[in-house]
Amino acid sequence: MRVWAHRNTARGNPVQLSFGAIIGRSTCDANASAIAYVPTGSYGFIGLNSANLSATTITTDSYDASAGAYSAGSAGNSGSVSSNGGITSMAAA
Repeated sequence: MRVWAHRNTARGNPVQLSFGAIIGRSTCDANASAIAYVPTGSYGFIGLNSANLSATTITTDSYDASAGAYSAGSAGNSGSVSSNGGITSMAAA
């Protein structure tokens, strides 16, 4: 997952500089991004206290975000489910 944060004049929310006025600059633009990565072997789905899964077919999959957008055709088989409580998996009829 990638998250971007922007505080800039174009968006109307630049960072206010407390002492910047001394040098003629009362605001500045700031942009940042961060990527969250779950390494192989970690859990992709975590149920807090429990996880109840119910569907005609229950499957999990995985993909490498650095390879581009998700596609079921290129998905891997490293999906996982975890919980600090019970996990119930019931296929519906």
